[in-house]
Amino acid sequence: MDNNLNVRFVALEEIPKPVFKEQKGKPYIKYGTDNAYNKYLMFLFKSSPKNQAIIEGKADYVFGKGWPLERMNEDDPNRVILEKVNTSGESANDVTQKVALDFEIANFAFLQVIWSKDRTAIAEIYHIDFNKVRTNEQGTEFYVSDEWVKENADGTWKANANAGYDTYPAYDPSNPRGTQVLYLKKYTPGMAAYPLPGYIAADNWIEVDVEIAAYHHSNVKGGFFANKIINLNNGIPETPQQEEIEKRFKRNLPASGRRNSFWPLIRMRNRLPVLKI
Repeated sequence: MDNNLNVRFVALEEIPKPVFKEQKGKPYIKYGTDNAYNKYLMFLFKSSPKNQAIIEGKADYVFGKGWPLERMNEDDPNRVILEKVNTSGESANDVTQKVALDFEIANFAFLQVIWSKDRTAIAEIYHIDFNKVRTNEQGTEFYVSDEWVKENADGTWKANANAGYDTYPAYDPSNPRGTQVLYLKKYTPGMAAYPLPGYIAADNWIEVDVEIAAYHHSNVKGGFFANKIINLNNGIPETPQQEEIEKRFKRNLPASGRRNSFWPLIRMRNRLPVLKI
């Protein structure tokens, strides 16, 4: 074997499954290891046309024809209520469509229920974006915030350990007062706080769909196939110099802006092989 041959490999990446644990000193259960699993689900939803089409199709199917308002008499009190369920002017159909989409993305959804001042009826119902809500382990309190995740200019994100939030009790018709949150979720064995999305077993394939699109887009835009075997036949430099060479390749070649978009296999040799004839 040629002792002057230097081959470097890139390890393949495996997508970790989410872990839902309580954060020390905080009342809520983190949604994923970094409390930002919702961002990953939204990335899959927005980045994969196939995944988005399937999710939206299922949500439309679940919603169906919606609430049959047109079949109700105009003076029917139920129709009056369903046509405007909150002061924002949303109908029951508007709210239900949002709930159906959240449910297909994450397998759970939230409704904000506001009781009347005399505590005899529900005054308003709002949909709450599932991205904004965290729950405690018992599901008795919910924490609503726009600050769970900090987004960076390059599109990456990180958890905000000091996020501010509003606290609401769980929906309880036996104690009709103030604002409460109704938690709608599908049962997942072994998962108490949050269920897993129904397509979690396909996460790898959804990412493959995203990466293939990014790969071909990069090729079309840059005109260079980044995943290549690169031969350098002018000597084997020290390890720091090897790493610098690799960094320079990555910095100067067009890339999709996504992680692992460039996987070179760089071979460094002292001399070219001699072919004897």
